[in-house]
Amino acid sequence: MKNLKKITLLALVLYLNHSGLAAQAYPDRHSSVMRDAWLSSTATQSPNAARGVLHWIKYDLGETYSMHQSRMWNINTPGMTNAGANQMVIDYSIDGVTWYEWGRFSLPKASGSTFYEGDAGPDFSGLVARHILINVLSNHGNSTLYGLAELRIDVAAATVSVKENLLKNAKIMASPNPFSNSTHISISETDHLKGLKFQITDANGRLIEAGNLHEKTYEFKVIGLPPGPYYFSLIHPGGVKTLPLEYIK
Repeated sequence: MKNLKKITLLALVLYLNHSGLAAQAYPDRHSSVMRDAWLSSTATQSPNAARGVLHWIKYDLGETYSMHQSRMWNINTPGMTNAGANQMVIDYSIDGVTWYEWGRFSLPKASGSTFYEGDAGPDFSGLVARHILINVLSNHGNSTLYGLAELRIDVAAATVSVKENLLKNAKIMASPNPFSNSTHISISETDHLKGLKFQITDANGRLIEAGNLHEKTYEFKVIGLPPGPYYFSLIHPGGVKTLPLEYIK
């Protein structure tokens, strides 16, 4: 992949009284000091009204970029790692007002060591956006605090001008759904779009399948997978659209 640069987004420390802010970053290893992370004790209304009241952090990239592979660092303070973000839903926006869902992701607990080097984050596959919103649904066991340390994204100059989700009119259907062995996914209303990709994730955001979409149909087989919810996401640099799937035995 050519002409990519890295943007490091520092998670700002939000102290319990919401009055102090600080930030830091290391090239790979991450500090184990609490002030070098974002820490939230109070759930508030998400900038994406559809998410309701929860713990969230919003990033402004400064301008519109085509986003690719990311890396994330959880809160790394010894004795506080159970406050680290676990399950989250990630939204994106061009203007910071209208939000679209990218999908769900689960971040492992940090080690609490100064050797901690984070974990691979979402691959945005060229998605064009300026704003990233991380809505934290759960942590690793702390009853009151939610934290995150750092987000780093490989980006390139945006090659398309996007003012709205170009996949908003796309139709995705799965038959059967719920399903017991496999389901056939069909896609329509995307004839004017090129470079379509897809990914399938489980309820924890773990990537199950991904690739380029060459046909308007796709068969999802659940060999060796546990029953439960899965998510099929159609991905274009100008937007993402997701269809929930339900695997039952």
